[in-house]
Amino acid sequence: MPRPGRACAARACAARADGTARVWDAQSGKELARMTHDSNVNSVAFSPDGSILAVGTTRGQIFVYRITFGRW
Repeated sequence: MPRPGRACAARACAARADGTARVWDAQSGKELARMTHDSNVNSVAFSPDGSILAVGTTRGQIFVYRITFGRW
């Protein structure tokens, strides 16, 4: 689990118009997760400690993913 304040350095996330949100290890570039949604993803945000990822879609939906011990 990343230490508080280190989540941004450990992971990167991108919102995509193809309906996916993708998370990578920021140092290795390895894709860690891909979440697929039924509409375009237009926003993503990690909680300050990196334990939660929020994903927003163009339909106004918000999906919340809890990240624990490297699993989604």
